[in-house]
Amino acid sequence: MERRRPRTFTRINIGKIPLTNAELIKVLLLRKDNFPTVELHLQQLRIAKERDEIEQRLQDDSLWYFLRKRSATEAGKRIGYLFDLMAGQEGKKSHDPRASYFWFYNRLAEAHGEAASSILRCIDGLWLEVKRWFQTLLGWYEDHTLYHLIGYLVEYGGAEFSFTGLAEEVHGAPKDEFLRAVERRVGRSLKKREGKELKDIDVLGIGYEDRQNVGKMLLLFNLHTILDSKRSDMRFPLRPLQARALGY
Repeated sequence: MERRRPRTFTRINIGKIPLTNAELIKVLLLRKDNFPTVELHLQQLRIAKERDEIEQRLQDDSLWYFLRKRSATEAGKRIGYLFDLMAGQEGKKSHDPRASYFWFYNRLAEAHGEAASSILRCIDGLWLEVKRWFQTLLGWYEDHTLYHLIGYLVEYGGAEFSFTGLAEEVHGAPKDEFLRAVERRVGRSLKKREGKELKDIDVLGIGYEDRQNVGKMLLLFNLHTILDSKRSDMRFPLRPLQARALGY
């Protein structure tokens, strides 16, 4: 199906400061025409409030750097990452910088022309998916073990790692199976050790000439030390890793 574009908005916005995808999607979902009655206006306020709460939570740099290896940190726009996940744009350098916005636009465009209730169901469905993604990522962040192992994968998992891929792989899996899947991914991040779990990796087989894997193993050693510590509240700071990647 050919992607439809919002021509009216494009025309009236010519020459003005460009909005981010996050801002455009906010306008798209919360436009007044979508909530024509007083009762529905309360629904609009609820979504707006929940959106602001999610954005505020994402301003926590500890959570943000768990999710993102290299990223802009403009205030008020981090929720755009959740929109990218939903639109299948995670980590993509799309030729179309508005790809995520048009994905949302087309979902709503398909509901237009039908009953007003269809548009509201579409908005509710989209927003429910945003909240599901946020709760999933927040749950992984708040889990002490997953925080460290997934944080490692964000840094060293390579191009094959993505949150969407991880979510698809472990969808509906029990926690212990999920943990094993994450450990296998950590093992695969070490060259020539495809498919091995952490406990099966031969540390002594990694030489100092293999600088990339040495760095990975040193980080894993630090993470393992923390995970074995009796101080369950101790967390490895992921932000310094990202700061080095950004050249700070």
